[in-house]
Parts: sequence; structure tokens; C-alpha cells
Amino acid sequence: MGRLHTGELAELRHSLGLRPKPDVVVLYHGLNDLVPSLTPGFRSDYSHSRRSYAATYWRTRLASRLPDLRWWKSYSYATAKVLGHGNVRYDVLPGVQVSRPDTTAPFAGLATERRNIEHLVHLCRAKGIRVIIGTFAYYRYAAAADDPVKHRYGDGVREENAMLHGIAAATGATLVDIAGEIPFDDAHFVDSVHFTPEGMRFVARGFAEAIRAR
Repeated sequence: MGRLHTGELAELRHSLGLRPKPDVVVLYHGLNDLVPSLTPGFRSDYSHSRRSYAATYWRTRLASRLPDLRWWKSYSYATAKVLGHGNVRYDVLPGVQVSRPDTTAPFAGLATERRNIEHLVHLCRAKGIRVIIGTFAYYRYAAAADDPVKHRYGDGVREENAMLHGIAAATGATLVDIAGEIPFDDAHFVDSVHFTPEGMRFVARGFAEAIRAR
């Protein structure tokens, strides 16, 4: 489930009471909470950083009805800047963003993220569901080696992974240390966070072995 943060994942607690009940829940999560954590005016419900797309969808609808004058570059630029592209695929992320993160700020939301993950773990365990937590692999590839924003998010991922080790130790959840085991190279990553097929096989094997180990 891409682009969910732990606040949204915590809402899945409602579905955990339904049948059939899962035997195992695997949590591989790392980067999505860092954006609200760096966004000014932190709130524990993340409303300072994210909103419903319904609040801005009117822009996408309006932009989709404007004439397509892509040969007129200044017109295309202005409409995209003000309204969007008229395509949900391109408009949804800026449409849900309330304000931009400040990558020079401290990570204000790590305690909230920890609370959310611990809540999920305890709820699963109370229902007899085994929890497997994976540390998050963040690759600083050559082209981004000098990018301070990439470095800042890398710092945040390290803090999150240390937190995940602590949560697993405190709750008895199974930890799969993906970040500590995967080779950080172009054979396994296409960018900082997305895997090549070989990288996906590596991650899948790690979680599969943890599931079978019980």
C-alpha cells in the first residue's frame, strides 16, 4: 500500500476485526511519515500535512475541461501551476499536500510514528495475529550523492530503523533487517526507495523466510 503513513495504517485496525483474520501482518514502512514529520506546524493526526483530495478535486475537473493548447507553453504552464494537469494521476499528490516539508527542520513526528506502529502491533497480537516488521532500505545512489534533501531523508530513515529495532524488541514482533542485509547497489535499486526485480526478490525472500520460520 504505497504512500500511506502510519496514521492511515492505524485506521486498518477496524478491518482486523473482520473475517477471515490474517495469520500474519507484514509492516515494511519507512519514508512516508518523514514528510509530515518535517512539515511545519506538526499535528499528531497529520492534518497539517495531508488533506482529502476531495478538497481540491474541483481543480482537476476544471483543468480537464480546458482546451488542450500544449503548443502554447506559457498557457500550459500557467494552468498546470494554478489548477493542475486535469489528470488524477498527476494531480492527486499535490492535491492532498497542505504545505511543503522543511528539510532543515528536526523530525517532529517520530514519537507519533512510534505510537502508531506500537498500536498496530499490540492490536494484532491481542487478536492472535503475528507481526513481522522490516527495516527500511534507503539507497543513496551516485546521482544523488550530493543532494542535501536525499541526505536528510536518509538521516530520518536511520532514526526510524533504530526505532523499529526498539519496537520489535519491546513487543516481541519479528524483525527482518532488510536495511542491514540488502546490497546497496544499482542491481537492487532503481532509485532511493524502489527496487529492481532482483531487489524485490531479495525483500520477498527475507519476509518469506521469517514467515516460514515460525
